[in-house]
Amino acid sequence: MAINVYSTNVTADNLSRHDMLSWVNSTLMSNFTKIEELCTGAAYCQFMDMLFPGSILLKRVKFKTNLEHEYIQNFKILQAAFKKMNVDKEIPVDKLVKGRFQDNFEFLQWFKKFFDINSDGRDYDPLEAREGILLGTENLALESGFHAPSMPKAPVKSIVPIDKLVKGRFQDNFEFLQWFKKFYDVNSKFDDYDPAAARNGEPLGGGGPVGPSKSINNLCKKTANCKLDTSCGSKPSGRAGDVIY
Repeated sequence: MAINVYSTNVTADNLSRHDMLSWVNSTLMSNFTKIEELCTGAAYCQFMDMLFPGSILLKRVKFKTNLEHEYIQNFKILQAAFKKMNVDKEIPVDKLVKGRFQDNFEFLQWFKKFFDINSDGRDYDPLEAREGILLGTENLALESGFHAPSMPKAPVKSIVPIDKLVKGRFQDNFEFLQWFKKFYDVNSKFDDYDPAAARNGEPLGGGGPVGPSKSINNLCKKTANCKLDTSCGSKPSGRAGDVIY
């Protein structure tokens, strides 16, 4: 039976959203990029399989889905596993499946504490357990037409929201950076590229010549994106792989 967790008061051991995602991805061999993506419930189902073998039938879990009614079904499976292991926790399904950050972050905080207190460190291969199914953004991108670098399909179809980006607001710049990261990954040819030499040693970012930029908002100057675009290949090919997300 499980050890219950009844409190998630703010303490020194509470992790940031980035640390939480890193923990989820390293534990499940997944590729989530946002807390909100956990709204499918699939990750929690696999965590339960890891903690309490036999408490859940992974074959019933919908790992590849973007349908709300399948999210709900996953959480029903999770709630049944909770009941089986005497976990005294009511899952706020109606809130979680809406994909809002705060609701999903609060539940993940609780689940992390629950996981830590119940984990016995047993060997577990999460990818093998779910039969090689990709989990997270990588899976969703592939399902929706994320093409490999060797399969260019069409000109880039993204309109740069210049009026928003140059204002330096976090959310606008973060969303564009998320898209650009996927665009870069699918088009990068892994050529040798010296970014400092390409910009003649000009400092880039708020950290100075060698220091890192300390804020997403600094990308509003667009310089970083221009340099990344150049590093995707030594010469433009005229066509780039599609990225749909």
